[in-house]
Amino acid sequence: MKDLNPEWDERFLDICTSGDLTSCDALTPEAMAADAGNSAHEVRTWLAAFAALGAAGPASLRGHLTLLPSHP
Repeated sequence: MKDLNPEWDERFLDICTSGDLTSCDALTPEAMAADAGNSAHEVRTWLAAFAALGAAGPASLRGHLTLLPSHP
């Protein structure tokens, strides 16, 4: 496993909260594991959740999401 990548997580959250997930269409599980590190499984869950939110209508969650530091 690879350490968390806070910069990648921040960019990913920016994409999710933008409402336009099309840039995630090309992400493969291998690329997510390489880029997102240990959060790759969680990334897929967030992607599914934001896709469902987008289908339900616009939502603003940016002020409610906080990146937490990695635990050893």
